[in-house]
Amino acid sequence: MGQPGDADLVHELVSTLGPFSRFLRRVVSASFPEPAISGAQADLLRTVQRRPGIAVNAAAEWLQVAPNTVSTLAGALEAEGYLERRRSDDDRRSIGLHLTSQADELLERWGEHRARIVAAALAELDPLERHVLVGALPVIRKLQKTLEAQASR
Repeated sequence: MGQPGDADLVHELVSTLGPFSRFLRRVVSASFPEPAISGAQADLLRTVQRRPGIAVNAAAEWLQVAPNTVSTLAGALEAEGYLERRRSDDDRRSIGLHLTSQADELLERWGEHRARIVAAALAELDPLERHVLVGALPVIRKLQKTLEAQASR
C-alpha cells in the first residue's frame, strides 16, 4: 500500500463507514412511521431522484448491485406508485426510471426523519468531537470521488 499505516486506515474506514451507513438505513427504515419501504428501496428512489430517467442497468451499477435486484426493487416501487418506467424521448428503445409525485413527497419525509435521527445522535457528541467530524467530511467526500473515478476507468 501507499504509506505506513495505510492497511490499518483502510481496515478502519471499511469497517466503520459501511456498517454506519447500513445501520443508519436500518434504523431509519425501522422507525419510519409510514408505509414501510426498505433501505434498498429508499436508495433506489434517491438514485432516481438524482438522475431522473436512469436505466435499470445504470442504477444497478451506481448502487453496486445486480441489475435483477434493481429490476425487482423497481417493480415493487412501481406497484406502490412510487416509480414509473418511461420510454426515453431520445431513444424509444430505452426505458428510464422516474419518480412519481408520491415518491417525491415520501423522500422528503424520509429525509426529514433521517435528519432528526442523525441530529439526535450528533447532540450526544461534545463540541470537539463535532469539530473533528466536520473536518473529516470534505476528506471523506474527496475519497468517495477518487473511488468513483477509479471505478469508472
